[in-house]
Amino acid sequence: MKIYRREKENLKHDLKSITRRFCLTLDLWSSPNTNEYMVLTTHYVDEHWVLQKKVLSFCHVPPPRGGVILAERLLGLLKEWSIEKRVFTSTLDNVSYRDTLVSHLKRHHSFGPCLLCLPG
Repeated sequence: MKIYRREKENLKHDLKSITRRFCLTLDLWSSPNTNEYMVLTTHYVDEHWVLQKKVLSFCHVPPPRGGVILAERLLGLLKEWSIEKRVFTSTLDNVSYRDTLVSHLKRHHSFGPCLLCLPG
């Protein structure tokens, strides 16, 4: 855990130095024993114009798992990593509550106003 915390702080420091916006991928999946997990990955171009991909979170998501709950968890993760105002795109898997999640994100006071383009 000590190594994990140190590496996490190093990555947080590195992300703060990036002047560009971040692209996100949010995946939800179930394990064979029916536990569900959420994986948040960021993609960005570093100062040397090299595409980077970093997993920011891999966490268990206990029920209930509706769009609003997942949106709040995602917003918490973005805030934890200090990138909530620097998101360029987000890609979500094809889950039934995707539309609710996106709608909640767009309306959220700390996230929605920072988006460059809000799809219909």
